Amino acid sequence: QYIKEILGTIEWFVANYKDIHSMEQIKDLTNWTLVINHLDDSQKQQLDNIFMEIIKYVNTIFTDVDAKYRFSKSLLPSNIYIKLVDSIKWDLDEEYTSQELLFDIMDILITCSAERLMKKMDIDVVCEIAKMWMRGDSYAQIVEKCKENNYKILKRKNKGEITLNEVIDICGKGFGYNATLILNVISNEYRKEDLYAALAEEVDVLALKLKYGLPNGHAINIYELGFNDRTLALEIAAVCSVLSTNKEETKVAILQKRAEIFDLLQKYPSYFTEVIKRIVK
Repeated sequence: QYIKEILGTIEWFVANYKDIHSMEQIKDLTNWTLVINHLDDSQKQQLDNIFMEIIKYVNTIFTDVDAKYRFSKSLLPSNIYIKLVDSIKWDLDEEYTSQELLFDIMDILITCSAERLMKKMDIDVVCEIAKMWMRGDSYAQIVEKCKENNYKILKRKNKGEITLNEVIDICGKGFGYNATLILNVISNEYRKEDLYAALAEEVDVLALKLKYGLPNGHAINIYELGFNDRTLALEIAAVCSVLSTNKEETKVAILQKRAEIFDLLQKYPSYFTEVIKRIVK
């Protein structure tokens, strides 16, 4: 699996470069790798040969320049990228809902993601955990609600309750990292067609909610401004009581409520006090 991940990384890395055909050009690329200084001459030649074969392969499967460019920005192995693009739904009606979008995204995530744990779960359970995560529920709250609803990991020898470590893995790695990569590809594909521009925006918003585990643009703005604790971001959002997707408006709201927020921050590490000091300067 580790070797596959390395080869996949080389694929999208070399896809960033056009018209590479000679071994001299290959050497220029491999000289940028971190491993090059630890190899002898024979091993360097082997690395150059691997890069050459991967470049040939990438050029074979991505003959369209724009498709190759989009792949290069995906940070995904080519087999996953192609499978993902083929999984995207296009024949959508006007009544396509956010719930349907979430279900379809989770279906693609389970199918295409490297996240193994979600592949062992019922898709409805994955969707419910995603909703709890985006609502701002803590890991412990999600575990408790999984117990209350009898959610299980189905495809393993001992079907059992979902543990805290598994919830952290699903939310942090699955929603926080893998989903970000996959939703970025989906959004870019939809942006190719003007008809799907609004849906691309909705996918972008969903990607941020899944990445941060927060319910709206205001809380996400607060998080990105430096209050990178989900509970704190939600508390500040409640104090500001302004639903805005604009960072400047969020800064203004924080400025207006700075006294209350300073009081709120007393129970948090001093780092966050420094953050608000920078904002209100």
